[in-house]
Amino acid sequence: MSFHHLGGVATQLNELKDLGLFIEEKYPFSICESDMELLTHANLSPDSFLHYISKRLFVLKDVVDWQGDEIDLISAYLDCRLLLPKMMGANEEAPDSISLGGYSKKFDQLMAFLRGEYPSKPNINLSLPDGVEPIFDQLKSWDDNGARWISFALLELEDNILFRIGQALKELKNTKIFHDGFRRMSFHQGDIAISIVGSNVAMFEQLKLNMRNRGLIEKYRRRTQKNIVFGVLCNGENKVFDSADYIEFEWHKSPEMEKLVMTEPTFIPSKTPSRNDPCFCGSDKKYKNCCRNKVDAARKSHPQLSSP
Repeated sequence: MSFHHLGGVATQLNELKDLGLFIEEKYPFSICESDMELLTHANLSPDSFLHYISKRLFVLKDVVDWQGDEIDLISAYLDCRLLLPKMMGANEEAPDSISLGGYSKKFDQLMAFLRGEYPSKPNINLSLPDGVEPIFDQLKSWDDNGARWISFALLELEDNILFRIGQALKELKNTKIFHDGFRRMSFHQGDIAISIVGSNVAMFEQLKLNMRNRGLIEKYRRRTQKNIVFGVLCNGENKVFDSADYIEFEWHKSPEMEKLVMTEPTFIPSKTPSRNDPCFCGSDKKYKNCCRNKVDAARKSHPQLSSP
């Protein structure tokens, strides 16, 4: 094989079945030494590199035909995490094939810099929405597998959901809740549900218990396989959140969970959305077409829970 063809093996291992290779679709991760040495000069954390490997192995099994060499592939990952909605226009249909080209410009500049032919070292890192890097930084500081699974799941989310989660956590940390209960927010994409629970007065163990219940209810309501729950003690401290849980198991119908969902008290937001804003429950519907009537009725029944 020519070096030109060999460079594309990163996305074409599944085409070697005719040679009797990888017939069980068990693909290894391998990378040439020169490409790996080049990656060590980029600002790529171990967590994001592991996530890249998982996406790269997914590419080899995807029904979409991906074409590109290793550097183009990882450059595209750093730009858009290989998420199709970010690589396509809003109204485009899913493609049959994707050819990666032009993504590796910064790595070309990096190689030129290392040869002394470029004036400054380019900044090569994972592109994330504004305000969400502190979430990943805090998760990286927690040396446990649950934090890594949360990072992986968050990296699968589209930018608009990630941005809204970051904003919600930031605002909740400095929010004054005018009752002794919990404030909660929910987001949802595909098979992942994300819940945020906050309180001004709860002790840490109370927060953890409420997080667990909220995560299970929201996971059941959304019929998702995965749920991430962030717990926030609304005290203005520098932490982005105070606790985080990762829940994953196959959804199945449960009479006990059905009862919990049906009898759950109506949530009263401390900050009422405008009529045409997205509903706080995460349904992606406008507030006026979703929870508005239930909230208005709950406010009349429980005036003590409303903001002054």
